[in-house]
Amino acid sequence: MNVRTGAGAAYKVIDNLPKNSRVEVLSITTTGWLKIIWPKSTSGYAYVSNSGGKYFVYTPKAEAPTIMGTPVLEMFNIKVEADALNVRK
Repeated sequence: MNVRTGAGAAYKVIDNLPKNSRVEVLSITTTGWLKIIWPKSTSGYAYVSNSGGKYFVYTPKAEAPTIMGTPVLEMFNIKVEADALNVRK
């Protein structure tokens, strides 16, 4: 897997991670790029099509954000239909 300096194929490749490498996912962009950290660097971006769940396994950390107990794995929009909504930390 190529790791790049930014979230796009035009960015410079800064490393190549072999099969069975473990990384920490810091965030997922709206276009599906993963911002990651791994033992040899502070951060970089990688894209992996995970068709059928056969290319990587995502294991959320205990403190990963959840919605009703389910880990949030993808970015999405929510339309607020209430008259008022409190947002808390």
